[in-house]
Amino acid sequence: DGYHTFYSWSRLREGYSGVAIFCKTSLTPIRAEEGLAGKLHSNLDDSLGGEYPSMDENDLLAIDREGRAIMTEHELEDGTSLALINVYCPRVDREKPERLTYKLNFFSAIEQRAKCFLERGCRVVVVGDFNVSHKPIDTCDPGDDINYFISSPSRLWFSKFIENNIFIDTFRYLHPDQREAYTCWETLSNARVNNYGVRIDYIFCDGAVSKLHLVDCQHRIEIESSDHCPVIGEFNFIFSDRSAAKPPSICTKFWSEFKGTQMKLNQFMIKTKRIRDEEIDVDGDKKQQTNEIKVTSKRTDVEAETSLAK
Repeated sequence: DGYHTFYSWSRLREGYSGVAIFCKTSLTPIRAEEGLAGKLHSNLDDSLGGEYPSMDENDLLAIDREGRAIMTEHELEDGTSLALINVYCPRVDREKPERLTYKLNFFSAIEQRAKCFLERGCRVVVVGDFNVSHKPIDTCDPGDDINYFISSPSRLWFSKFIENNIFIDTFRYLHPDQREAYTCWETLSNARVNNYGVRIDYIFCDGAVSKLHLVDCQHRIEIESSDHCPVIGEFNFIFSDRSAAKPPSICTKFWSEFKGTQMKLNQFMIKTKRIRDEEIDVDGDKKQQTNEIKVTSKRTDVEAETSLAK
């Protein structure tokens, strides 16, 4: 109670990935959008809109289908707005080199949407697990070849994203020389005990926000409920009170699962063609009766076939 939730989940694998934004009802967004490429919901008047990434259609679909981004836009008291982008960036598996292309496409989509919002006059904050440690200071083991370390495609993109202070890594902006400031540790080896970790979770903001509104950014390493620790950003934005406003249409309060009313079985089904092969007496032999029923879930678009033998 007292909060709205906006959530994105993987359309490809159950329990694989997902991100969420929780906001107080007094901060009800004016717009919200799932994904970065605009491929999950169409014709919604309350999405963030603007310019979408320019790349191959299949690449755009891939960016959104893994449930890695959710965005909200909030009204500020001065008449401007804050665009909040929450992401879970893909990691690169050495056995799947094609994932590097996917990761770089994802990074590019973040950058294009963030810059679009900035050009529209929004204040911009980007948060999440970026699955890359930017500089040698951000990892316990950068390796012996520092040039090789800093020349990785993901780190080159990172450096480009924050060049000229268009966007700011808030933690390093406030704590430029703090060492052993990690946010993720390998759990199987109990690496957290010895602080053998990496910094891969970030809060970025645009340059104007860093000067006018950024107060603090800290790692809450004492909270041990995950292999990651929370990263807390504090900003002094003054928001308009939107307690009475209706939330955007993708808010989870509009999902049938959370409406607080008991659902009927037929709400999960739509009528389709039913095929029935009755028992037929052919040359004295009884043939088996088979009922084939196709059931399509309205929510997940998953189709199942059930055969019933009698």
